[in-house]
Amino acid sequence: MAWARAGVEPAESFRFDAIWESELAAIAGDVLLNKAPVARFEIDAFEGAELDAAEGEAIEALYYNWADLAGDTICFAVAIRMEPVEGAVRYRSTAFKPLDVSADVPDLDAYAHKLAEAGGYRLLIDPDTMRIVDPRDA
Repeated sequence: MAWARAGVEPAESFRFDAIWESELAAIAGDVLLNKAPVARFEIDAFEGAELDAAEGEAIEALYYNWADLAGDTICFAVAIRMEPVEGAVRYRSTAFKPLDVSADVPDLDAYAHKLAEAGGYRLLIDPDTMRIVDPRDA
């Protein structure tokens, strides 16, 4: 599991359902461990955005966040390939590549910026600006 990859041993036992009840733990497990993640990311293209791609081309973004499960926290980052949605002014994720899993870090934004600089990512998906939507409600 992602927590073991971060070197975090569970402090307490938990029900398996707790993974799915914690949205962020479920997202972390999905994008870090599944070969074909269920999660999907979408961003709107907007004028003045520096998406590092010509119009109509795929972009690479870095998504970072933290997740808590059974009292333990990890921080994680994944590279996301996003391609334009035909007939719409937005991009949708098509591939995820795990970049890092760490025990809780003191400054999540500094952690992300360090990874982005090392990997050459200019587009960061800030978890504070993200909205989680159940696909059945989208």
